[in-house]
Amino acid sequence: MASTSEWLLEDKRLLARADDAFEIARRRHTPHFLGFLDERQAALVRAHLPKSATSACFYGGHNEAERVMLGVFPDGEEPVTDWFPLTAVAFSYGIRCEISHRDVLGSLLGCGIAREKVGDILCAEEYAVVFLHEDIAAFVADTVTKIGRIGVTTTYPYEGELPIFHRFEPLTGTVASTRLDSILKVLLSVSRERACDLIREAAVQVDHQPALSPSRTVCEGQILSVKGHGRFVVDDVSQTTKKGRLIVQARRYV
Repeated sequence: MASTSEWLLEDKRLLARADDAFEIARRRHTPHFLGFLDERQAALVRAHLPKSATSACFYGGHNEAERVMLGVFPDGEEPVTDWFPLTAVAFSYGIRCEISHRDVLGSLLGCGIAREKVGDILCAEEYAVVFLHEDIAAFVADTVTKIGRIGVTTTYPYEGELPIFHRFEPLTGTVASTRLDSILKVLLSVSRERACDLIREAAVQVDHQPALSPSRTVCEGQILSVKGHGRFVVDDVSQTTKKGRLIVQARRYV
C-alpha cells in the first residue's frame, strides 16, 4: 500500500513527464504521447495543464474511456485521436462464461506487460476487448492463448462492437451524516472503525484523489474508490427517514 509521501513523489514524477511531453512536441514539431493514465492520474494532469494548452487532449480508444493517453501536439495543430498509438485486441472465448476484468488483466500482466501499456478492459459473456499501446498489441495477440483456464482466440486489430462498459448494483442505506467514514460504513458493510482504517491506509479515493480525512463530506455524484472493495457512485444523500437519518442511494460498479 502506497504511503502519502509515495503518492506525492509519484505525482511529482508524472507531472514532470507531462511537462516533458510538451517540450518534446514543441522541440521536435511532432506529437508526443503519455500513458495510459488511470482516472486519478488523468485528473491530476488535467489540473496541471495550462489553460492555453489547446494542443493537448486525452483519449483511450472510445468515448467513455477511463484509462487514457495524453496526446500533446505541436502548437497550431488540432489534436487528432487517430494518431494516438493505441489499438484494440479482442479475445473470444467461444462459450458463455464469466471472465472478469481482473482475469484479463492478470493474463496480460503475467506476460510481463507493464500496467501503463494497458487501457480499458471491456468484458462481455463471450468476448473481451482490451485497448493496448500499439507497440505491444501484436505481441499480446500472438502470446495470450488463455484467459484464466479458458482458451481464447484473438482478433487484432479489433474494430467491432464494444461490450457494455459499466454494469451497476444499486445500494441503499441510512447514515447520521455525510461524513466519508459514515458513507463507507454503509457501502462496504464494515464497521466505522474499519472505514477509518481504510482511509488512514490511503486505500480510499474520492473522485480519483486520495481521501485523507474520515470527516470530509461526501456529495452527490462523487465516485468513491476503495482498494480491495471496488468503486461506487453516490447518487443521492438528500432524503431523510422519519427519524431524521439520511438515506444514501448509490451504485457499485460490477
